[in-house]
Amino acid sequence: MAITTRIFLGLKVSYNNGDTNYNPASSTDFDIQFTSDLDGNGLADDGGDLFLDFLASGNDPDTKVLVNGVSLDFRILTISTHAAGEDFPGTDVIIFEVTLPGDTKSTRISIYPELTNAEVATIGNGRTDLTSAPPPSPPVYDGVCFAAGTLIETDAGAVAVEDLRAGHVCRTLTGTGRATVRWAGQSRLTRAHLRADTSLRVIRLFEVEDGRGDLRVSAQHRIAIRHPMLELLVGHSEMFVPAFWLADIGMGRVEPPETSVIYCHVLFDRHEAMPMHGFAAESLFLGAEVNNRTDPLMQQELEIVFPDMRVGAGLPKMKTAYPTMNRVEFRGFARMRHDILRDALRAGTVAEGAEA
Repeated sequence: MAITTRIFLGLKVSYNNGDTNYNPASSTDFDIQFTSDLDGNGLADDGGDLFLDFLASGNDPDTKVLVNGVSLDFRILTISTHAAGEDFPGTDVIIFEVTLPGDTKSTRISIYPELTNAEVATIGNGRTDLTSAPPPSPPVYDGVCFAAGTLIETDAGAVAVEDLRAGHVCRTLTGTGRATVRWAGQSRLTRAHLRADTSLRVIRLFEVEDGRGDLRVSAQHRIAIRHPMLELLVGHSEMFVPAFWLADIGMGRVEPPETSVIYCHVLFDRHEAMPMHGFAAESLFLGAEVNNRTDPLMQQELEIVFPDMRVGAGLPKMKTAYPTMNRVEFRGFARMRHDILRDALRAGTVAEGAEA
């Protein structure tokens, strides 16, 4: 991962109740540098990023800020836009708080990533209304999530999961073999979230097919397996198992919380198994967890896509693409050699009705 740096002109402002007050013509100018090089050694070895985190405890642990060349702790107050009727309406503004060297009180500074320094200097004096208050904490949605960067097979070729949109047609291993994305969403968890709750961390499943790469998913994300022995053991030839069970037996690992993670969710009209990176993984399954785990904005988006879905009632009736193994069944199957389990994972990527 490369070191990334952004430099801005910063202006001293007051910020209260969703608006700003400042005089750009007379305000102190600050040279603001955000960098992912947390330890200043010039190497991308410490998991830094340029995502700005809203944390009640204050300092963003993943990003370093230098104000006039001095590294300071900082706290993001808002990432908003100028309201209609203001100078540069719709322009992004970031307001953060630092304590400058020699000061006992904090200073609030605004930056405009989209404007030049000359444009910033033309913003009028006094109050500027903003369009939004600070967003809520990132949604904790740890059920069926792909880590950003996962490649999904579509009619247009492999597409990174974070680039999927409603209308994309994806290859599936269930149903007709093709399914149209009805909704795609994302949620970002900071390093602080991942440190605090180990169940939210990414599971990296080790490559089972040469050249296809590892698969990175959330812990509870279910992976398909297929093997003749399954029919003998549990009465089904195709089943799902949670990713973290595979990591528990050495077929993957839990990634340490070195940086933030963007989790992506893909929803079809029905529950599907999708091929990717040599594995078969499930799409988003609508059930009680949709109400329990999504934030209100994500819930509203889903209700627009599926008008019959309401919080607490009326969930669409989805049937899982395959049955899910229980822990006892999985332990029995996992006692076999790992090469058999690897074969079962690879066979899980074969479409229904085809020979593995």
